[in-house]
Amino acid sequence: MKKLILFFPRISGAGGAERLLFEEYKFFKAQGVQISLFTYAVKPEALFNYTIDDLVVIGARNHVVKFFKLLQAIRKFKPELVIAPTGFEMLFLLSSLLGFRYVLHIHGTMFRFPAETTKYSLIFRKNFNQARNLIAGNREFIKEKVKLGWGQWVKGQLAGLLNYWAVRKASAVLVLSEQMRTEVRLLYRRDSIVLRGALPRVVFSWKSARDLRAIKGWQDKIVIFSLGRLDQRKRVNLLIRSLALALKQKPNLRLVIGGTGEEKENLVQLVSELGLGQAVEFAGFINDRELYDYYQACDIFASPAWADYDLTVYEALAFGKKVVLTDEMEFGPDLAGNERIFLPPPEEKAYAQALLAAIDCKVSSVIDLQPYTWDNYFTTIQQLCERVLKS
Repeated sequence: MKKLILFFPRISGAGGAERLLFEEYKFFKAQGVQISLFTYAVKPEALFNYTIDDLVVIGARNHVVKFFKLLQAIRKFKPELVIAPTGFEMLFLLSSLLGFRYVLHIHGTMFRFPAETTKYSLIFRKNFNQARNLIAGNREFIKEKVKLGWGQWVKGQLAGLLNYWAVRKASAVLVLSEQMRTEVRLLYRRDSIVLRGALPRVVFSWKSARDLRAIKGWQDKIVIFSLGRLDQRKRVNLLIRSLALALKQKPNLRLVIGGTGEEKENLVQLVSELGLGQAVEFAGFINDRELYDYYQACDIFASPAWADYDLTVYEALAFGKKVVLTDEMEFGPDLAGNERIFLPPPEEKAYAQALLAAIDCKVSSVIDLQPYTWDNYFTTIQQLCERVLKS
């Protein structure tokens, strides 16, 4: 494979999907592949500390203009393959016209985006309820029915058909869990490949140059660290309420919340309403140069997010931390049931009890996370792409 495009419609937030995208770019670039990252728009803060030399920003707001500018840019680049984690409808139309092949990352179907109404189109109706009932988060955040205006309904039907056939036509579909594989099968009636990657090799030898606990005044605290985009799907409000319950037994707890997002103001208000005062610290955006110090300094990593897979969880495990997640999170057979992993239901009392159990739990086992390095993950993807091009 010599020429590759990564397509990501909007790079607007610093999240796990973006980090995976940039690691994929970095890997293929290092392999000598002529690669370019195509997007409609990008916010500098969403780039973390990555350097993307081959970034093509379409920069158009009108959908028709976007389409033709993207068509022109792809035609000029002449890729052998396009890889994309979103923007499937546009990719399907462009591929139909230009004849290139594409591989899809489905980190989350439409069910992971509550505001996305395409999921209510008739093409997905047959297995809608079965997909919605797969995990608690789907039921919690996704309404069974919505009221749509006539114009919105018609637009949704068209988008649904394009989305459906985009996934059906893909040369390969890659997912991060068996749960997502099942969801893809229900919605699109096609199989996908489960691959998990999460870690740069540097985490296995990282040694902090500073004592973050001393700097932050955490020496006598039990530090619970949480990291992610601050939106409702991350359930940081649940974590804060659970902390309030756990503090009754462990008054020296300190919750450190890393990340930014639209829920920040609501979460700050919740902390005030619960009278948690100094027990909660909002660390804001944490760049990669500092992030590993936070993992190293904490005692517990907590993420009650509506998710079946999360890069941050593997990073925390790589630093030997105990992790408190939810029973929606999925692990491969090599990690399932590990003593460091606590999977309570996403309920306040149960989550508080899991936090306390993790704090008191003594662990001695060593986890081998070498299979989850970015090198292994993307090497497998590269081999798959080579097979696609030869088929």
